[in-house]
Amino acid sequence: MFFDGIATAAYVLQELKIKVPLFMAWETDLDCHNVASTHFPDIWARGDIDQDDLRDVYQEILKVDPEHKAMVLIAGGAPCHDYTLIKHDPKGRQGKTGRYFDVMMDKVDQLKAQLERTHQVVTM
Repeated sequence: MFFDGIATAAYVLQELKIKVPLFMAWETDLDCHNVASTHFPDIWARGDIDQDDLRDVYQEILKVDPEHKAMVLIAGGAPCHDYTLIKHDPKGRQGKTGRYFDVMMDKVDQLKAQLERTHQVVTM
C-alpha cells in the first residue's frame, strides 16, 4: 500500500523484481494518478485517504493473502506541493495539502496495528 503520488515505490519494487500481488494507492491529484496508472495499470487507486475505510483495506489484503504469508509494505511521503524547497516559502503541515502528512501517519498507525496481528508489516 502506498501513499505515493506517481508510484515511485512501485517502480522501485518492479526494478528489484519483487512480486506485488496487490498495489493500493491513495492520491487526490489527477495528474499524479494518471502518471501512476499509465505505468502501473494494475494499481488500485483508492482516492482520498480521508474517505477510505481501513477495515475494507484490511479485508482486501486478507482476500489476496488468506494464509497470512505476505509481507505488507506501507510506503509514503509528504505531499510535495507544501514541502518542496522549490517554493520560496513552503507551508509544510500548514499548507492546503501539507496536512495530509499527519493524516497519512495516523492512517498508517491504524492500519499497521490491525495488520500486525496477522502479517509482517514494513513501513517506510
